[in-house]
Amino acid sequence: MRTFATDATVGPHPENSPNLDQLKTARHGNVLWVELHNPPSNMFTLKMTIEIERLIRDIERAGEVRVVVFTGGVDGRFIEHFDATQILRAAERFERLGLGSPPPGTVYALGRLFGLLLDIAPAFGDRLSLRLAESPMAGLVLTVRFARLLARMENSPLLFIAAISGNCGGGAFEFACSCDFRFIERRQDIRLGHPESLVAMIPSGGGCQRLSRIVGPARAASFILDGRPMNVDEALALGLVSDAFPRDVFREKVQAHAARLACRAPQANLAIKRLIYRGSRLPYATALAQEQKAVYATGATKDSLLGLRAYLTDSGDPAVEARKAAELYEGKLVSFRGE
Repeated sequence: MRTFATDATVGPHPENSPNLDQLKTARHGNVLWVELHNPPSNMFTLKMTIEIERLIRDIERAGEVRVVVFTGGVDGRFIEHFDATQILRAAERFERLGLGSPPPGTVYALGRLFGLLLDIAPAFGDRLSLRLAESPMAGLVLTVRFARLLARMENSPLLFIAAISGNCGGGAFEFACSCDFRFIERRQDIRLGHPESLVAMIPSGGGCQRLSRIVGPARAASFILDGRPMNVDEALALGLVSDAFPRDVFREKVQAHAARLACRAPQANLAIKRLIYRGSRLPYATALAQEQKAVYATGATKDSLLGLRAYLTDSGDPAVEARKAAELYEGKLVSFRGE
C-alpha cells in the first residue's frame, strides 16, 4: 500500500506556478495540499490572500483538482491571524492625512468599484493591490481582497478543507470557517477564535455571519464579544470542527477524508454549497424554491446518470448491496467526470 508521502504527483499543473511565494503545494491524485508558509510567525498577509485566490482561479480552470486542503507550512503552526501590522500601518497613514475617520458609505462604494475592477481584470487587479498596499488605500484593499477570497471559496465547485495544525485566530479563523470541512490536531495548546473585540475591532471578513451560522447566534456572540479563544474540545463540542486527530496521523487521516471527497461530482458540490451557504441567508420559502430549481439543474447531468445507474442496480444479494453502498461512499463504485 502506498503511503501518504509517496502518493504526491508532480507535473505541469497550475499549482506548480513559480509565483506562489507563500504557498507550498503537493498533488495527491485529485487532492491538492497547500501549506501556508510565512515564517516565522505564519501570519495571513495580503500577498497570501492574492496567491490563494489566484491558485483557486487557475485550478478551477484546469479542472483536475477536486479538493484543496490548507494547512500550516511552519512546524506546529496553522495561521496565527491576519498580519495586524499591515492594518495598523494603513490606519496610521490615513490618520496622518488629518481627515478624521473615513466616511463608511464612501469607502464601501470604493470597495464595490475596486471589486468590479478585479472581476474585469484580475491579473491587473492583483498587481494594483500590491502597489496600493503601501498607500492610504491599504486598509480598503486588504478588506476587499480578503472578503473576496472567502466569498470565492463558498462559490467554488472545489471542496476546501482546513487542516488546522496550530493556533487559528482572527482572519485565519474566518478563513477556516470559509472552508467546507475543518479538522484539527488534537493538542492542548491550540486556540481558535475571534480576538478582534479586544482591540476595538470586529472581524473583517464576514466572521460574525459565518460563525453564527455554524454554531448559532448566541454562542457566536459570546465568543466574539468576549474575545475568549476556544480549545480543541470546545471546537469539537460546538461542531465547529469535524474531527480531531493526533499529530502523528493527522495528515494521513485528513488525506483519507479528502480523497473520498475528491470522488464527488463538482456540479453537485457547487449546487449544495450554494444552497447551504446562500440559502441560510434567505427567507425559507425562497431558499426552498432555489433548491427545487437546483434539483432540476443537476438531476439530468451525465454525472448524475452515472451515479443513479450504479446505485439502482440491485443484485438481490444483501451482502453485495451493502458492499456496493460502502464502495459508493468511498468513491470506488463510480468515477464522475464533472459533466
